[in-house]
Amino acid sequence: MQLSEHIWGSVVNNDYDSNYIDAHIKNIRKKLNAYAPPDWLETVRGLGYKIKINV
Repeated sequence: MQLSEHIWGSVVNNDYDSNYIDAHIKNIRKKLNAYAPPDWLETVRGLGYKIKINV
């Protein structure tokens, strides 16, 4: 919810059950899979997403 509020503001408050963020994340993962390890973006259940940087 915080990600969608940051991007679209309070407009999304009425549609909080939508999975548009999940759909976009899926497409980003699919497109970047050839350039990055498959686990670079981790889903943290109940919280959101975490970018894993290997140094």
